[in-house]
Amino acid sequence: MKIAAAALVACAGAAFADFQSVETINYAGTYSMAQGQLNGTAFFGPDVAYDNTTTSGFFSGRAANSEFIDWGNMAAGTVVNGFQIGYATDAPVVDLAITFYEPGNGFGDASGTIASYLITGLPGSTTGFAGWIVDIDLEGGFEFLVGTGEIEYGYHQLTTAGNATGPLLSSGASQDDAFDSYSNGTQNGGGTYDGAFFFGGSPFAGAHMRLYTVPAPTALAVLGMGSIVAGRRRR
Repeated sequence: MKIAAAALVACAGAAFADFQSVETINYAGTYSMAQGQLNGTAFFGPDVAYDNTTTSGFFSGRAANSEFIDWGNMAAGTVVNGFQIGYATDAPVVDLAITFYEPGNGFGDASGTIASYLITGLPGSTTGFAGWIVDIDLEGGFEFLVGTGEIEYGYHQLTTAGNATGPLLSSGASQDDAFDSYSNGTQNGGGTYDGAFFFGGSPFAGAHMRLYTVPAPTALAVLGMGSIVAGRRRR
């Protein structure tokens, strides 16, 4: 395992973050929130509202119960009916909580939670580090609304086995070259803000994320059916 480690040196209001390479990245399929498992059937999309999925071959290993929060911009009023995550691990099974916040100000400026998803039993590795990409299907009442178009998304690392688990570092979306780190919990769940960090390069690299959406007329229909969870998840 090649490790490119940099000391936490202050730079433009952020600090350099460590990252590690991962040689193998696999596609695991689709995880249904309604069923709580990988089932191989996708009902999300068909449009993409946010796409930060050009993988770099590196990931950011996180300690258990820490949260990596990235942020970006998308069209206001977007109904998200699915998303894609990417992570690497040397643990046999991975558990994550993926949380979406709005507005996406970053740099320790805590935002309101609009949706949060506990995703358990994801594939891992028993033979060293491996990367995985998983689509998350929100069909069945798990969709959420991004009102302002400014969004943060957090990977809350719940896996205690292995040496490191964390998001794949990807690019492709217009975003700041920085992310927030919280330890001992999450941004709005009592976590300790560790500061803003970045990976010191161009193109920008951040947490792997793709947000799927429905075309506008269908989105209005979904809203009309009352299946959006944002209202009852907001705190």
